Amino acid sequence: MYIDDRDLRKIKTADANEETVLIKTEDSQKPGKMEALYSVRGGKIVSGILWIGPVEVNFFTGDRTEFYCGGCRIAHHVHNKKRKGYQALLMQAVSNEFLIERYVWHATKVAREIAFYHKNGRLFYNAGSGNKHIKVFNADGSIAANLFLQKGLNLRKRWASIRNPQPQIDLNALRELRERFHGKWRYELYDEQGSVYAWLEGNGRIAEAGEKFSQKIYFIRGVEVSEKIFNGIYDAREALSYPNVTVRSELISRYGLDRIVQELQGATVDKNEIYELLTFPLPETPNGDPKMQVLKMRCPSTQVWYALRVPPQCRNIGEAINWTYGLSLRDVSEGKGVDILGAT
Repeated sequence: MYIDDRDLRKIKTADANEETVLIKTEDSQKPGKMEALYSVRGGKIVSGILWIGPVEVNFFTGDRTEFYCGGCRIAHHVHNKKRKGYQALLMQAVSNEFLIERYVWHATKVAREIAFYHKNGRLFYNAGSGNKHIKVFNADGSIAANLFLQKGLNLRKRWASIRNPQPQIDLNALRELRERFHGKWRYELYDEQGSVYAWLEGNGRIAEAGEKFSQKIYFIRGVEVSEKIFNGIYDAREALSYPNVTVRSELISRYGLDRIVQELQGATVDKNEIYELLTFPLPETPNGDPKMQVLKMRCPSTQVWYALRVPPQCRNIGEAINWTYGLSLRDVSEGKGVDILGAT
């Protein structure tokens, strides 16, 4: 029996004896082009094979689903709602280096992930969704790292593709101190003798402190910096030329625009008795601005000068002032701005 569309309700017309049902594309009658092969018994599907690109999916109603790619099983999914606890296997998959198993509570919530080195079967890690202390092991069985997590692992991470599932913990990222977790976290790395040689702690994506081979590691907004920069030992030119945009913004904020204006005396774009629009060159970066512009203003009553950073696209004082009042530069260029200088 052949069905040329995907309306599975038509399969219910099959008789009680089990038979094979092919569901094919409308424009082809070649067996190699079929998209699904079902076994039907008593008008119900009892098993089937689906082809999704290079992945072959074999499913058995009420039992399990198996995924194959290139003739190799890459995943195994058990459907058994009666099994309780994390012993209920949800998925088993093989990545480039690991065999990964996921278990569920009541067949709904992922409760545990266990990863093994698939070459020798040794444990990589065993992590439940609520585990706050997780041990990570090397392929030889020695301890590689200790994780201390405020919220445990996010077991939904790194399983976007069934063809290439990845463990929740990236061992290379751990060793390079690049791994991050949600909530507050800390992890320690161990050498071959089982001694801690490095540690890192932070909150979410932001690393806050660390140490490697007895040398402290310093961070500003999660980006590693030198001890000198961390302790505020830099001048205005260093603040403006720092290569990382995130750190540069923080350094400028800490140093203060007033000090930068006083030290560097940037080139004047526009000027009158009360305001001065200054520009300072910045190092060229793919996503950064080539310059920084500052609107310098003097308080009429105290005669004290202040500085405010404005977009580098501002061409004159009027545009800069309108931007500080919340107008977009596009509106200002189209004549929708306010002549604030004239009004005052």
